[in-house]
Amino acid sequence: MSAPPYQKLFWGSYHKHTAHLSHAREHGAYLLLIGALWNNDGRLPADDDILAGYAKLTPKEWQAIKPKLMPMFRVVRGKLTQPRVTEDLTKYKSTSGKRKVAGKAGGEASAGKKALNRPANASGLPTKPEPEPDKERTPSPQRGEIDLKRFSKALMIAADAGCGFDLMVDRIHKAQPVVEGKRRSTMPDVNRALSGALKRGGMPSDIWAAVQAYYALPANTKDGGQFASGAAVVLNKDRWREFLFPACAPSSAPAPAATFDGPPALRQSLVAFKDEDYARRWLDHYCRWDGAGRRLLAKTPAIVATLQRDLGPWLKNKDVTVALDAANSNSPAGQGRGEAA
Repeated sequence: MSAPPYQKLFWGSYHKHTAHLSHAREHGAYLLLIGALWNNDGRLPADDDILAGYAKLTPKEWQAIKPKLMPMFRVVRGKLTQPRVTEDLTKYKSTSGKRKVAGKAGGEASAGKKALNRPANASGLPTKPEPEPDKERTPSPQRGEIDLKRFSKALMIAADAGCGFDLMVDRIHKAQPVVEGKRRSTMPDVNRALSGALKRGGMPSDIWAAVQAYYALPANTKDGGQFASGAAVVLNKDRWREFLFPACAPSSAPAPAATFDGPPALRQSLVAFKDEDYARRWLDHYCRWDGAGRRLLAKTPAIVATLQRDLGPWLKNKDVTVALDAANSNSPAGQGRGEAA
């Protein structure tokens, strides 16, 4: 039986029994020998060269401190032992053996009770339980597995998009920009993420529209789309819903501003609080600056909600509020660039 992975050490007792040791080398050698005994069933060869090796000392160094250490050990039949180590190992083995016996007895008793509770056959003996049929399962991106019945329902919803599930996965995968010869999310990643989005009630037509809107954002087309997230990231946690409202906006609505028209220092502080990708996605293309009222004028209610949720501490620190301005025209709402952040 192997020793437990831990060993008790009572520092009060240790200091009492090692008071005669005066150097760190002596304490270190003693503790190393105790550890070696613990890992070797409480016995080591009483050979000076071997003991010096366990203590990480040269034979000469071991001989110099041996007279101080050996009174704390015992040599029995050519083996080095230590009373406290032997006592602790014996207790561990005894306790472990008792637990093993008790566990076996408990398992047998439990099996006996289950057998008595089963109906008897014609000979009066308990019948054997019928093995439960294995349920066919399909992997899920959120949990370990889901029932095929629920997954099939999600697949049926895909008909709303006018295409099969596999074709929809292919469309979403190909909607991603190709950066350095590859797309950020692989087909299996998109497959899992789309399965989860459908299972959580997403309509395929809405998901496809939101994905198209996301990859059409100027921030995600700049520099070949290197700043765009993968499709799986957009689909997971229903992040795609954030881009559904701009995609469904009336075609007569004016295009969002290409750059933020407010104070550059304000934008820089937002980049420091979040990142450049966030500033491009939300500030540059969906907000205008109202210098008189220190307001960010967002284009849709969804954008207002997103900014208030993500930028609460930053808005409070900068004394800025977010307001809805559906028109959000390209003409500046205030002379923001001339103002301090």
